[in-house]
Amino acid sequence: MKRARTLGIGVFLILGLIGPMSPVQGAEIRSPRPAGLLQPPTAGFLSNSPICLGQTAVFTDTSSGEIFYHEWDFGDGAVGTGSTPRHGYFWPGTYTVTLTVGGPEGSDSYGDTFEVLPATEAFFWVEPSEAIVGRPVHFLNVSQGATGY
Repeated sequence: MKRARTLGIGVFLILGLIGPMSPVQGAEIRSPRPAGLLQPPTAGFLSNSPICLGQTAVFTDTSSGEIFYHEWDFGDGAVGTGSTPRHGYFWPGTYTVTLTVGGPEGSDSYGDTFEVLPATEAFFWVEPSEAIVGRPVHFLNVSQGATGY
């Protein structure tokens, strides 16, 4: 599906012909909305931060105003467009994600941090390796990358 874009707001002067050679000058065509009634864009977004390495980051635009474009900087050198982009990070860390939106009344940017945690590897040692009725069994947590247990 193609999307139409408004290129400008205001009054335009039209030069045309009526009949074989009679110029008509001064005809005005007015924009459907007078200038000043459009809301300037205000950028904003939500995300599913934090995620673990290997999961997909999802960003949801919450911007307001008349918006023609979305430009995303994911903080790791990658960029994107659209109102709900998805992105995969290759390293754990904290990234600054920036959304820039623009429209006929200007542009605005909003940035927020996005956290990618290391992948969790759950692993336990069990003593003794074979359980005997009436004797205690001990578990030792040797998991890696977890932020809580």
